[in-house]
Amino acid sequence: LAVAARRGGARLVIAVGALLMLLTSGYGLTVLTQPWNPYLPLLWWVVLLLAVWSVACDDLAMLPVAVFAGSLCAQTHVPYLGLALGLGAVTLATLGLAWRRAAPGSRDRRRVARCGAASLALGVVLWLPPLVDQAINDPGNLRAIVDHVATPSQEPVGLGRGVELTLLHLDVSEFVTSYPGSDGSLLGASSDPTGSILPGLAVVAIWVVAAAASLRLGSRVLVQLHLVVAAGLVLGVVAIARIFGKEWFYLMLWAWGVAGLLLLATGWTALLVVSLLLPPPRRRRATDLATGLLLAVTVVGSVAFTAGAVDVDPPEPHLSSTLGRVVTPTVAALERGDGAATGRDGHYVVMWSDSFYFGSQGYGLVSELERAGFDVGTPGTWHVPITDHRVIEPADATAAIHFATGDFVGRWRAVSDAIEVAFVEPRNATQRAEFADLRSAVIDDLRSGGLDDLVPAVDGNLFGASIDERVSARTQRWMARMLELGEPTAVFITPPGTSL
Repeated sequence: LAVAARRGGARLVIAVGALLMLLTSGYGLTVLTQPWNPYLPLLWWVVLLLAVWSVACDDLAMLPVAVFAGSLCAQTHVPYLGLALGLGAVTLATLGLAWRRAAPGSRDRRRVARCGAASLALGVVLWLPPLVDQAINDPGNLRAIVDHVATPSQEPVGLGRGVELTLLHLDVSEFVTSYPGSDGSLLGASSDPTGSILPGLAVVAIWVVAAAASLRLGSRVLVQLHLVVAAGLVLGVVAIARIFGKEWFYLMLWAWGVAGLLLLATGWTALLVVSLLLPPPRRRRATDLATGLLLAVTVVGSVAFTAGAVDVDPPEPHLSSTLGRVVTPTVAALERGDGAATGRDGHYVVMWSDSFYFGSQGYGLVSELERAGFDVGTPGTWHVPITDHRVIEPADATAAIHFATGDFVGRWRAVSDAIEVAFVEPRNATQRAEFADLRSAVIDDLRSGGLDDLVPAVDGNLFGASIDERVSARTQRWMARMLELGEPTAVFITPPGTSL
């Protein structure tokens, strides 16, 4: 909003406020409150776009803002890395043009040099951690990212699919089709990127006309905004074209920020064209009407968003509640010294045999036991998500804590050295019957579809089976419901090195 005030005063602040309201409502409360790295840069990405636009308009005070926002986005989630570098190239080009336009030794040229040097220093500071990591580790994180992007494990989706997915993310009707709540319409549209590309093509066609009109209008500020939109679209197509494997929704959520900026640029251009066609008194009334409508969108949307926030649950509450019910008895068992445990003096390695959620609750168990004052960690296999300082190999542990779900509970009960210290059945009788019916239906569907290889995963790795691209949409919905219902969950304490 501060950037908008610098570019267009109060009216543009209201317009950008309305855009932010549409974006936040469209993303939904879960996305904007869950501290998951793909979600963290979503609004900072909009800041980056606006800051680059400001720099293109010779507002060099926004250059450090662009450096900060671009660094945050690029370091938080890999898809932003190429986007931020591309916008960085655009920014450097605009700086070069500003330098050339300024006379040698002039105040303007000194301003470019001063702002450029300050922003470069800020960028160096912001990138010191990954640079130090690269210098002291082999391979460093930057090297791992370059290898990952340069030599993907699967073939990227390609330019054609990149264009198609970009057009699907330009269907601006998605901005106004959801009431503010846990999951917004933009999240759903990215989660299931199907349908017609015609709305996106229509939006692009209208935007091209608006961009051409901005040239005729002679507004440099507006022309530069359209140029930033164009850069965002081109970079977006390239970024999406490089996706490989499953087209995960969170890899493309940023595209709605570009669509929003396109909507702003097109609407602003249309308003100027209409204003020029009207006599001065009616011109002012039209501008006031448009401003009032945007202000109403912002106010009504904000009230609805706030009201919706009252009843929002944490994401995946069925996972949190089940984990919460096994933590207290596990802590008590460790304090008593059950099995191989030795109380708070011990070193404990947490492992999991998870038929459902690929160990997500296992990380939560580590976090909760650490919070309770125990020295806990996981084997080095999971050193990236758990971080290196929490790595405890079984050979160095006092005891092992095994988190088990589904069929693995019965298998661990058959291990003589395993002491069961916590158990939860999250389903009631009705839900257990529903789960059994869904399981039978899923297995039947897999077999009838020639996917017999996935049948064992129904009881051994249900989430993994649910994301297999060969599985029908109907079966995926059934699997999603099974994951929501859950299965028996237990915690066992064993001597280190004990396995199934």
